[in-house]
Amino acid sequence: MNDEMIIRFAITLNISSDMLLGLKKSNILFEKYNIRFTRRLKDIEQLSESKKRAIIKILDEFLRPA
Repeated sequence: MNDEMIIRFAITLNISSDMLLGLKKSNILFEKYNIRFTRRLKDIEQLSESKKRAIIKILDEFLRPA
């Protein structure tokens, strides 16, 4: 996973990058969707760089202020 993806996912989840990478434990109880999201991140790590860039573009569209 590249740095940009880690930052964007951490911002989207409203958690620190350390928490996202499992370097810091959280007091937050993660719900089922967070587990699904974590699984998706692992799947994304296996994709080609061009597919990862495509996912970042999609995330940018969702994160762009209205």
